[in-house]
Amino acid sequence: MNEKRPGGYYADRMHQNVAVRRLRTDELDRAIAMLRAKIPAATASNEAIHRVHRHNPDSIWGIFRRGEEGVPNAQILGFFCLLPMTEEGARQMREQTFNSSDPDVTLLVRQSERPTAVYFWAIVAEGLTVPAGPMIFIALGPNYEDVPLYVRPTTEAGLKRVQRSDFYRPVIEGRDKLYDLFSMARYPELDKLKEILGPAKPSTQVLESRIQIKVASTPAEMEMAMRIRAVYLVEQNCPYEEEYDGNDYCGTTFLAFWEGEPAGTLRVRYFGEFVKFERMTVLPRFRGRTTVAREIVKAAVAFCARKGFRKGYGHAQQHAMQFWARFGFKPIDTNRKLVFSDHEYIEFEGEFPVHDSPITMRADPYLLLRPEGRWDEEGVLDRSSTRPATNPH
Repeated sequence: MNEKRPGGYYADRMHQNVAVRRLRTDELDRAIAMLRAKIPAATASNEAIHRVHRHNPDSIWGIFRRGEEGVPNAQILGFFCLLPMTEEGARQMREQTFNSSDPDVTLLVRQSERPTAVYFWAIVAEGLTVPAGPMIFIALGPNYEDVPLYVRPTTEAGLKRVQRSDFYRPVIEGRDKLYDLFSMARYPELDKLKEILGPAKPSTQVLESRIQIKVASTPAEMEMAMRIRAVYLVEQNCPYEEEYDGNDYCGTTFLAFWEGEPAGTLRVRYFGEFVKFERMTVLPRFRGRTTVAREIVKAAVAFCARKGFRKGYGHAQQHAMQFWARFGFKPIDTNRKLVFSDHEYIEFEGEFPVHDSPITMRADPYLLLRPEGRWDEEGVLDRSSTRPATNPH
């Protein structure tokens, strides 16, 4: 049974369509442009917003379509700006001497520190406040539980939302208009919301009920990929030795399955500071009517980000650039003419978001022993650790 949330929304239903994460530095200007368009009365400068974000990256959270939060340059649907305050900052907020237009970052806690209070500095989230708010506070963790909250509405819509709430109270009795300060003892019903929202689904698992993406790790799976790619030998009249170029065993090959049937493939090769996407193929009967192409690229981007890479590069024919642009990739502005296998191509590039748990040398050594792309599953060498060592000395 769906439980109705404050504000008249069903948070458990709505959260299935959105995701939240901390905004990166390179995304802030896009968010700020939204702020200027939606809340013209906002007085904080761009520099002040960047300064707060540098001081504590937990201060600014973006809202995205679920499943797209990990792709480069994903569309930002909305965002929350929070000011997590020290004891002195909270005192100044209560006494209304705190300068929210140009916050003194010494009055804000650092990341991983528990704030005394949180001020909702700005919220641009039309229709998304109810699902996104609790998701953000759940992601922030125990440090933000039972922390008092403050808000100063600067739009009529924001004021109505606060006035309709059963939780907010004016800090000064009778002062309940625009630009007045309201407070709330804690985020409401967070424990119930945790049960409703549940844990986030890893982006590298099945991305759609009918699609599965996996790394080709056996001769049979590599054969599947090779046979899928053979479609281009016919469609583009590509010479055999140019399609199978000798690079298939020095990169990672992804396979997409539609209802268990091999449907598409993509190859990734690794260079010092970037990865190269190439040899993407979807069988004709799965084009248009399925999302195989989109899901295999999303999975590959998440995979590369988990491995610590931040940049991607590739070649695409002109008509395909619209597809790659959906993942934040843009043509590289060069004068280089790129023609191979009788077709003209465009170079493109894009940047990945920082993964929440990238694999490093300090990772669990058993994780580093597991098959590619299955790092969070127990591997055969995990199980072998239960046997006693034969060379204990």
